[in-house]
Amino acid sequence: MNVKSIPEKGKLFLGQHFIVSSLIISAILGLLAMLFFSTSISPLYESFSYDPVDVDSNFFYYTGKLVAEGKIPYLDFTDHKGVLVFYVNALAYLMG
Repeated sequence: MNVKSIPEKGKLFLGQHFIVSSLIISAILGLLAMLFFSTSISPLYESFSYDPVDVDSNFFYYTGKLVAEGKIPYLDFTDHKGVLVFYVNALAYLMG
């Protein structure tokens, strides 16, 4: 049998259905990219482990409590965030 005599239906799926095959390949590559390059959803990184010391919300609560008690930001305590963040946290602390 000659190679040139292979009928048209013998072509690969990728060649016959270009749009569908490109969507499938894009979905697979996107999934792999999310799993290996995104630290928020990847099981390869330790961002899934819950560590109460490493949670920012505890520090936000603490700074809000200090401002509500009358402490002065950057004098009694400090952080690298702007001044208004401390007052937003204090409002949240006072609201409960």
